[in-house]
Amino acid sequence: MLNKITYLLLFVTFATTVARAQRLSPNDTTTEHTVRGTFYHDRFVGRKTSSGEVFRQDLYTAAHRHIKFGTLLLVTNPKNGKQVIVKINDRCPKDRIIDMTRLAAKTIEIKSSSVKIKILPPYYKEIWEKQSELGNVLSEGSILEYASHYFANKHRKQEPADTDKKNKDSNKHLLYDIELAKGKHLDTEDIISNLPIYYQDKVGISDSAGDKGKTIILFLSLPNSEASKILLSLKAKFPNATLIPSK
Repeated sequence: MLNKITYLLLFVTFATTVARAQRLSPNDTTTEHTVRGTFYHDRFVGRKTSSGEVFRQDLYTAAHRHIKFGTLLLVTNPKNGKQVIVKINDRCPKDRIIDMTRLAAKTIEIKSSSVKIKILPPYYKEIWEKQSELGNVLSEGSILEYASHYFANKHRKQEPADTDKKNKDSNKHLLYDIELAKGKHLDTEDIISNLPIYYQDKVGISDSAGDKGKTIILFLSLPNSEASKILLSLKAKFPNATLIPSK
């Protein structure tokens, strides 16, 4: 009898742990989850969603049981690699389900099947809003690569317009990278894997630490304000990360 009770307690503890581990945090932009993707019936068109927005099949939105309203999700169909970004604006009764608009589901060619989802930072709203122009990007599953180039070009275009303002403060004239870690025995692969995918190709290793080992750097070359925002988003995984001037 005792063995049965012990087994039951262990099972409940394990199930609870798994459930908590699978629950998505709005600040976790590194973990990918597998859920079932479905799409709305047309009878919901014109009705108010749980967030108060009116439901439309021609928008890139979705319902989830508990993800915060306004959260952006990258949804990938693992069978064909196609991707779409959806905004959560409604609730669905079942866990481990993401219920998308017909447009979003059609974009990645699913009816009811397993999909991969990953939370994106809020600034990806710019990409979400222009998806109707990104047919090839969505079908090729290259949203993250496109976004990386898009935001980098945007910063470069903004720099000339900000020249006068930057000259008023010499610190603002500098561009910054992020020092992720420094030491003799660093697991570089582990550090890179803990970064959001769209930053992983920007990591480099410097031996300038000398006897102290190597330094792993996220090369951004961004103004202080932009680099600081990224640093803040990475602090949970890299508490010792710090800004350093770009060389």
